[in-house]
Amino acid sequence: SANWNQYQEAMIRVGEVLIEYDHDKRIAAFGFGAMLPGQKAASHCFALNGDPANVEVDGVQGLLDAYANCITNLKLYGPTNFAEVIAHSRMLAKEQHRQHYHVLLILTDGDITDRCL
Repeated sequence: SANWNQYQEAMIRVGEVLIEYDHDKRIAAFGFGAMLPGQKAASHCFALNGDPANVEVDGVQGLLDAYANCITNLKLYGPTNFAEVIAHSRMLAKEQHRQHYHVLLILTDGDITDRCL
């Protein structure tokens, strides 16, 4: 669609390639740098779909839907910190008892403030 922003375009282009290698077609999706409802500080790692107990979304469309919901309902807030998202993603990958490949894609427009991980 001509109405996609650059982040949505990246999600579509990368997601459509990678989803073909995922047996269940579900994507663990996290957000960072936003004020969540009821919080007074920015969150640097939250479930993009709003469900911390089940962070996966159904395919690329589920990813786009979760992203659109966040952009509409959350206040984006700096600084841009990746350490929590990287650590959480690493923990999820380690929980797999079989050999799997994991891809962590981070889309941002900001200056990264926690460069020393």
